[in-house]
Amino acid sequence: AVGEVVSATVTDFQSNSGLWLDVDGLVGSVPPGELDLADGESAQDRYAIGDTVDRLFVWQVDHEDRSLALSTKRGASGYLEALNAITRRNEVDCIVAHAHEGGVWLDAAGVVGWIPASELALDGGVSPQTRYATGDKITARVWQIDHETRDIVLSARRLAADFAEDPIAVGATIDATVRDSVPGGRRVLVEDDTVIRIPYSELSLSTDDPDGRSRPRFEYGQGIRVVVLAVDGNGQPTALSHRRALPDWQAEFERLTPGDVVENAQIIPLGALPPDEDRLGFDLGPVTAFIDHDEVGVDDAQGLMQEEANSQHGVVIESVDEDREAVIVSRDKFDRRWRELSDRMSVGTEVQAELRRITGDNAVFDVGQGLLAEVPVDQIPLSAERTSAGDRVGETFEIWVKSINAASQRIAAEMKNQWLVEMIEADENLTVEFKAVFRGPKPDDEVKRGDTYSGMPVIRAMAGLMNAKGGHVLVGVADPDKATGEVVGWEKSGFRTPNGMLTELSSIASDKLTHPRLFTPSFETLPGGKQILVIACEPAMSPVFVQHEGQELFYVREPASTQPYDGRKREAYMKAHFYGHTPDD
Repeated sequence: AVGEVVSATVTDFQSNSGLWLDVDGLVGSVPPGELDLADGESAQDRYAIGDTVDRLFVWQVDHEDRSLALSTKRGASGYLEALNAITRRNEVDCIVAHAHEGGVWLDAAGVVGWIPASELALDGGVSPQTRYATGDKITARVWQIDHETRDIVLSARRLAADFAEDPIAVGATIDATVRDSVPGGRRVLVEDDTVIRIPYSELSLSTDDPDGRSRPRFEYGQGIRVVVLAVDGNGQPTALSHRRALPDWQAEFERLTPGDVVENAQIIPLGALPPDEDRLGFDLGPVTAFIDHDEVGVDDAQGLMQEEANSQHGVVIESVDEDREAVIVSRDKFDRRWRELSDRMSVGTEVQAELRRITGDNAVFDVGQGLLAEVPVDQIPLSAERTSAGDRVGETFEIWVKSINAASQRIAAEMKNQWLVEMIEADENLTVEFKAVFRGPKPDDEVKRGDTYSGMPVIRAMAGLMNAKGGHVLVGVADPDKATGEVVGWEKSGFRTPNGMLTELSSIASDKLTHPRLFTPSFETLPGGKQILVIACEPAMSPVFVQHEGQELFYVREPASTQPYDGRKREAYMKAHFYGHTPDD
């Protein structure tokens, strides 16, 4: 427990010059600022692997990691006398022991001191480790004295003459500093000397852990935002919530509707709820939910919480109370409700879905009433403003259901028109040709004399595909000068509406093509919102000619371009392609 003095064996050295130790089978660590070393002496100078270190003071216990934070300084002879000589609000001259992004560890008149980053008088954008180096001197005001952990918390910014503390009201969002782990939650420091326990039910469990699980990962001295749930008669906070201070807490609560499914509810670990609580806690992202012990079907629900801590379950929302403090869920109804919702969908269904989160290589979408579908994350369109898929969380996209696996309760999907995205990324080929516009002058030799505003480049491309293997003409995609084409959209063709473009295409095709019914046009929207005209061309059973300026022209799509064939070349191609003749026939 915190406050104990133990002995341990050195097992390794930390990269930052601290120690790793074995404390009767538990992992213990001594940060460099907690080592009682002579000037200029390092951990390697003082200790060797296998050494026994006595009088190690336990100042932090992590019940999740089952590890101890230890100190040789806090257990040293005379340390308590030095700690008792310090009083709150006094100014103390300190020496920097170690600085990192969370703040600065100090030697404050022989006592271990800590200044959180939020209490340092730093210019904007300057980090503690940039501003301070080991051995630097800081004058700070004593903010809190913790006799249990034998350290003090100081503040540099509170030395300013114009610093004033505002009163705290219920519902206010304030800054807090993480202290240590205690059964069922974390202790945090607020205001001058108020240490409050935040239970797991009010901590966000959604922070990713390196081992792939999700649970609170708070470091000593880390600054967090909290919402004040209650205050005492003197206006000091007595109950806090971390999850309610998250930016998306309100939005997530608004999403919850009785009957919705939640596929990844996570059991809140042991000790998060009061011992006499007759419900299990579930984490629904920023929102806490509860399930009755009776429904779980086990006698020892606390044992289930310990056994299945961090495991995920599918649940159904039963009710949301008016105070927005609790959501009641059911695990028993999940399978039936999931089937009901998934039966409304089938492979090929197109839905408007909201991007909820990014998990590994998948983007998770809500396709309605909490039912989730996964799309490969690399299909999410990006832009200069949104450079990562995570930037698009909360946005709505059109997706296409690819498969539904009732056994594993998984829905796989892809972005609508992903086949078209992949076609563009694969570049032009024997069956695909890009055209930036349907009509209008182009900056290259594609538009021949007499073609300006005529649509003839598209007609020639269509005829070339019909005379070959068929394929697609994509109007609104510029000819590529790199691996993929640039999507410019159909509007570049000079039409006010898509229907005007289709009308002119039909008119020109009827006038110019000898087989005008071998194509199907459609407008398709690509991820990102740009719309292009896709003309699907069937392979012809007999030659297709383009009638232009009194001539019948014959075009064939080759792997890299559409080419005119005439004379013997045309005759030989038509015999071989359409009539099955060999060169010797």
